[in-house]
Amino acid sequence: GLPITATLDTRSVPDNLSCKLYVFRKASNDLEYTCKETIVLDEQLPYRKKFSNDDLTDKSYRFVFTALPTSGSELTVYNSGNQEFVAGNRLADFIIGTKNEILKDDYYYGIVDKTGTEILNEGTIRAELERIVGQIVLDVFRIQDNINEPLKVQSATIASVLDRVHQIDIAYTDLTKELGIDEDGNLVTVTSWGTPLEYSINPTLGDTL
Repeated sequence: GLPITATLDTRSVPDNLSCKLYVFRKASNDLEYTCKETIVLDEQLPYRKKFSNDDLTDKSYRFVFTALPTSGSELTVYNSGNQEFVAGNRLADFIIGTKNEILKDDYYYGIVDKTGTEILNEGTIRAELERIVGQIVLDVFRIQDNINEPLKVQSATIASVLDRVHQIDIAYTDLTKELGIDEDGNLVTVTSWGTPLEYSINPTLGDTL
């Protein structure tokens, strides 16, 4: 039995997330990966999985990890036919779908490729999971003539360059609705939400702002 471990960056998978492993395999003469089984990793890590010699000889594996909230998840995994993703489904039909346009940050994934020989020699399968959901980062500068030459705040009565900003309006277009996995093991957009999403940020006022 080979141990399988999963972490979120440098943290263990917390109790409020359900971690699943989708095991895909193909032989050297196969054109695409097929799901062999789905393993729930919640109860214990490392999880020990057994491979026979036939499982490893002339085989390649792709291990797809997901960690989603145990309740209220706004992401679901299904196949391209909008059915539960099960053993026998192709990797090309693997879909991570969103229920809402705006998502919280507790959604993670990891993809690890191994040949049967590497699994046999290394003896352990390790995955470091990363956040699925991106986030916007705003860098706000005070400038005069040149955007590449930011200026310092020069008034003692002004707390920051946001001191006179009442509201920031943001519009997202082509937000990802469904994700798939390409041949190289990268997450790719399958479908997008059709309408732009707009919302506003109102800076919080304090004693100096």
